[in-house]
Amino acid sequence: MTEGPPGCDKRVLVIDDDVEFCTSIRELLVDRGYVVETCTSATSALTWLETREDKSSAPCAIVVDLKMPDMDGYSFLATCEVEPRLREIPIIVVSAYGDPTGIEADFISKPVNVTRLLRSLESAC
Repeated sequence: MTEGPPGCDKRVLVIDDDVEFCTSIRELLVDRGYVVETCTSATSALTWLETREDKSSAPCAIVVDLKMPDMDGYSFLATCEVEPRLREIPIIVVSAYGDPTGIEADFISKPVNVTRLLRSLESAC
């Protein structure tokens, strides 16, 4: 996995329509020194990435679920691949639906192995 963009400051974006998952991952990561933003849809995440006030503080990694109602993780990944400033951000896919084929991202199955997630984030950030 590549390093996050300069100035990312251990900021992680978590995207999952399961609010409880977002809350538990936020608590886990904040306790380990990360700054965590959460979005409950891929569409709102793209909006946040585009409209955040401090453009210099991009997340060092994005954790995204594959199955979401508005825009699935595959579409989110495809959008990130064509956006130059998003292409630089490492993505960690989390899903309960098995290891997806054909994606260029780290994959962790749900329930999430915390040690593996932390290793992936340490590598990215």
